[in-house]
Amino acid sequence: YQRRVRGFSRTEMPAKRMIGLCLMLLSLSLVPTSAKIAKLSVDQDSRRLFAIESFSFYAGGVHQMEVSNVGLKKPTENAGFLLMRQNQAALDVIDESSSDSSACLWKLRDAPHNKEQILASYPLQDGPMGPTTLKEDGECRVYFVNCRNSQNPVSFDVDLVQYNVDASGNRNYVSAGEEHLDMVFGFMSVLWLVCAVVWIKQVLGNRGYAKAIHHMMSALVCLKLLSVFFQAVKFHLMNTDGTAHAWANVYYAFTFMKGILMFTVILLIGTGWSLFKPFLTEKDKRIVAVVIPLQICTNVAYIYVDENMRGSPGWLTWRDLLHLLDIACCCAILFPIVWSIKQLREAAATDDQAQRDVERLRLFRQFYIMVVAYIYFTRIVVYLMGATLPYGSAWVDHLVYEFATLAFFCLTGYQFQPVADNPYFALATSEQEHGAGQSDVEQAPKGKTIPLNQVAIANEKSASV
Repeated sequence: YQRRVRGFSRTEMPAKRMIGLCLMLLSLSLVPTSAKIAKLSVDQDSRRLFAIESFSFYAGGVHQMEVSNVGLKKPTENAGFLLMRQNQAALDVIDESSSDSSACLWKLRDAPHNKEQILASYPLQDGPMGPTTLKEDGECRVYFVNCRNSQNPVSFDVDLVQYNVDASGNRNYVSAGEEHLDMVFGFMSVLWLVCAVVWIKQVLGNRGYAKAIHHMMSALVCLKLLSVFFQAVKFHLMNTDGTAHAWANVYYAFTFMKGILMFTVILLIGTGWSLFKPFLTEKDKRIVAVVIPLQICTNVAYIYVDENMRGSPGWLTWRDLLHLLDIACCCAILFPIVWSIKQLREAAATDDQAQRDVERLRLFRQFYIMVVAYIYFTRIVVYLMGATLPYGSAWVDHLVYEFATLAFFCLTGYQFQPVADNPYFALATSEQEHGAGQSDVEQAPKGKTIPLNQVAIANEKSASV
């Protein structure tokens, strides 16, 4: 036990290095932000056809763009921009024109079967393009087509402005279905404020049973509250001004810290740190050393991908890859929970006293199931929901995700609340269980419980004797 405690103290220096790494990557994550007033720079791009950005319009919505700094090896009339519907028929047209051996979509833009899907076309040249007013509701996407892509790479800058107009004549710079997201996140921030007040009151009212992990959980709830609140601010400004200004950086900062702390808390709960032991095993340290930096890089990359337009080279590849990395990180945090349960089960087979720990950790397996369910639901179910919902219901998957996260936090807090009768922090007192620690710990009345740390101290004294 003493060797393990000394080993735990040696983790202070890596912890400081980890904090320094977090701060460094956090500073790198504060990049310029934009909404549907966006800009894309393309330099010597040889792609034949690629999507620039998507937007969901209501009838009367406006699309306009301005192109500058056009650079070509030689002038061409076989390149330009297409504003197309986003439906299965349009996707079939795109798939048929994507390969170099197929007919170029720019040359076929006036074909009868393509006119239904192409709402507007703009040749590649410097100057403003549009505005184009949409007559029907629907999701649209801007494409760039270069028929001479391999022979004539292209460079240009494009400033994109897309918005809907409400009944009062005000511009909404977010896609149809997202204009109410500021109210959704504002409502959720109120719920998170209530949860933060209740949890902090519970921790402060039971200081004798509060562990270091409980204070970390308090910080996590506060960071989640701030993250959701500033997300509401971000969407409100994006909706009214087309850009979130510097408030997006504040949102990303709190989201970054919240994500790292959340994975850290789940890892530490899974290892039993601060609950049952004041140390981390070598396997625990290795999994922490792998998962936390990987999750940091994943969060930073997510911010970069979200803040760049779809037309950036490799955007879709990075988005899908980072989604898989996030799932891998979520699965990795399950290992400490499985290891803890396995060790206690093996100890119970050879030590009668360990049977008490297995019984006490019966809820620990429930926590494992909770984590698995949360990961599956938020990383897979919500992702598929967002991909299949109609454009006018884009707010639903955000609301479902926030309620799922709120439920997971509440259930975890309930299971690990610092109260005397919680099986995680208290031991049933009996003559067989106390053993050597009976002389150092005051015998509790029948049916009562005593804090785990008192028994641990008594056992340590007995062992030293």
